[in-house]
Amino acid sequence: MKCPKCGYENDDNAYFCEGCGNKLKDNTSVENNQADNAKFDLDKDLGFDSDMNYGTINKSNLEDNSSFDYYDDFNKNVSYENPQNNYPKPPKNNKNLLITVIVVSAIAVIAICVCVFLIFFNDKDSNSDTSASETVTSTVTETTATTQTTEPTTEATVSKIMPNVVGLRKEEASRILRQQNISIRYEEENNNIYSEGVVSSQSIPSGETVRDGEMVTLYVSLGSDEDTYYNGDYILPDSDTEYISESEIEGMSKEELTLALNEIYARYGLMFNTTSIQQYFNSKDWYVPSIKPGHFDDSQFNDYERHNVDTIVNYMKEKGYR
Repeated sequence: MKCPKCGYENDDNAYFCEGCGNKLKDNTSVENNQADNAKFDLDKDLGFDSDMNYGTINKSNLEDNSSFDYYDDFNKNVSYENPQNNYPKPPKNNKNLLITVIVVSAIAVIAICVCVFLIFFNDKDSNSDTSASETVTSTVTETTATTQTTEPTTEATVSKIMPNVVGLRKEEASRILRQQNISIRYEEENNNIYSEGVVSSQSIPSGETVRDGEMVTLYVSLGSDEDTYYNGDYILPDSDTEYISESEIEGMSKEELTLALNEIYARYGLMFNTTSIQQYFNSKDWYVPSIKPGHFDDSQFNDYERHNVDTIVNYMKEKGYR
């Protein structure tokens, strides 16, 4: 087929002139139109104008088919059915990949924080349990159970203040301590102050703390052969007429010293707030209660009584009783 524009002899099936690129055939079919469109688009991309003006071609190159090899390549690689496939595809959007990486990283960080939190608090709870176990073991170890006659009581959960039960009958003292869940044991002793069956002293002084599981010993009087002190006589018979020396009160218990001191006041009829002391003096024939607690005037003492009060008080301080 001869090109009507440049006169170049082309193959009968050629669509374009191999010499000048002029269009040689009109094909109204859909396939040919698509192919034409694809070629025209390629021409535009190559920079040719809309009139397909390729300029003057040197005829010396017409014999050199290699100068137009790109047309053969075009005919081999171009797609006439899907012209859009003739252009390079745009690069894929990596936005979704970036979001996925961020989400996975955030989940990993959260998981690590949760693991560290659980490990830390598990160790803390374990240490607390160990400390509590050691405390219970220590408390149980300190508890002693060497008794002669022991009355079981309900286990206490808190510390308690020891009441004063000296001067009370054994049964009454036991009732008071059981109400406070204090464990008790008894020991009997001869005592010249308290009659038989009366608590003469206690192992923990009144007002002090009784720890959980700690046992209190109550010393119960067996009385004495003459029982002189409980039947009307004085602990210190001459405390109002003679000076008392420390040698005369040496060896007395705290309870005995307390009664000997208050005996000087009881001679004047002073009444006492402490139940056990009041009960003791109520049993004396010479005692006549007449002055309410806090209303006594020390100026009533004579020189002997004032000296003896100071002697007993100073001795009790030396012993740590006051």
